[in-house]
Amino acid sequence: RFPEKPLIWNVTWKTLMYALVALIVHYLERLYEYWTEVPSIMDANSMLWNSMNWPQFWAVQLLLVTLIFMYCVISELARAIGHDRLKKMFIGPLPPTKEI
Repeated sequence: RFPEKPLIWNVTWKTLMYALVALIVHYLERLYEYWTEVPSIMDANSMLWNSMNWPQFWAVQLLLVTLIFMYCVISELARAIGHDRLKKMFIGPLPPTKEI
């Protein structure tokens, strides 16, 4: 998205977008569970807000943001320096294969 900017721009942008989608999906999953019990989506939303364990919800979101951030960092590094070079940095050079 920002090829002329430092990598942190792409990492931040992608992390925010992925985290926002994860937040919405996580909330909608919970909302659907309550919606199966009551006839109206507004009643389900009200039940959800009153009974949700908010510290657990935000802890899961924090974990997701951390994992998404790490994914975006590695993804952008691989794009910038190349997949093969990144693989060599982590795994080391592969031994030559013997041809028969």
